[in-house]
Amino acid sequence: MIPTWKEYNYISKQSYKDIEQYEIVKADFEKCTFHQVSFYWNEFHCVDLKECIFVNCTFAGVSFVDSTFVKCTFYNCEFVKSKKGNYPTSEDSYAIDCIIDESSSQNNPLSIQQAKDEVLLTPEIKQLLYSTFVERRPDLAVDKPGHCLSCEETQETHEKIIKLETLTVDHFSICYMSVEAFSQKALRYYMPKLLELLLSGEENKWDSYKRGFLSQLIPNQFGDRFQDYHQEQIKLIVVLLELFYNKYNKIEETWDYEKEMMTDASMYKDELEHCQQAIKFWRNKWNDNNE
Repeated sequence: MIPTWKEYNYISKQSYKDIEQYEIVKADFEKCTFHQVSFYWNEFHCVDLKECIFVNCTFAGVSFVDSTFVKCTFYNCEFVKSKKGNYPTSEDSYAIDCIIDESSSQNNPLSIQQAKDEVLLTPEIKQLLYSTFVERRPDLAVDKPGHCLSCEETQETHEKIIKLETLTVDHFSICYMSVEAFSQKALRYYMPKLLELLLSGEENKWDSYKRGFLSQLIPNQFGDRFQDYHQEQIKLIVVLLELFYNKYNKIEETWDYEKEMMTDASMYKDELEHCQQAIKFWRNKWNDNNE
């Protein structure tokens, strides 16, 4: 059943999937999810949307009038022409502190205002991350537990882990679990937590973790460990890496009081280079699987 949003009312914590919406939109939304919703030639009229998430949605010829999107998330959305040839338009409408991936930025007419302290890992992203990566816990974390000290320590730590959600960056450091030593199955199992830590890491504490993990997101000397990822997992990895890259690539020069030094994007040169390589690899993987 197609929902009716043309009345002035408040809608909270609702999910909408695989629907088409043509009428005027006047309702306000908070913490709602829109998955594969097709908005066609709608008018968003004086609408407030807060902490909503849009995944694989299409906005065709839509007009936004006096509307605001606050702390919303757009993944793999399209702003395209309607059959009458009109791209989406905006009149006094804003996306404030929103997370918008590269594909969702194309032809997006909203005035985008981003906070300086941009939070990449929202509750919606975290939920999407763990629902996309649902993998059975493998018995072995490495292919050969007795291969070396790193493999032994990785396997020993793995056997003590009960829940992914309880892990911190310290679990993926020397003398605990090595991402480089992970088997193909183990890396995929831990991938949601590794990506979560990448997006939520404290700048002055986890720089080495980010650099090390990003360097492992392409095949290494032990081979390609990313052969069995499905399309939704691949696409989500691309989107999250783009969010990470776009944030750290545009950091302006500021004074870091903890490090007592000036910081700018050049500080993250290694991370950005690794991230670029990973984005290229996963984009190619996505394209190859779509052929």
